Amino acid sequence: MRVLDLNLSNTKPFEASRFLDNAQVFAAFLTEGVWTLRRIQAGQRRAIAIASTINRDA
Repeated sequence: MRVLDLNLSNTKPFEASRFLDNAQVFAAFLTEGVWTLRRIQAGQRRAIAIASTINRDA
């Protein structure tokens, strides 16, 4: 479940600091970042598992 719905793809750090204006928003922003990293890491683990089975079968 997403905590914040933010598109930060073209956002500079100074611009981001304008909406991180209280502790609750900042905590939600950090939480979203942690969940994003976990999703990326899970995807990488799946890709490595798939690649290892392909290499084993070759």
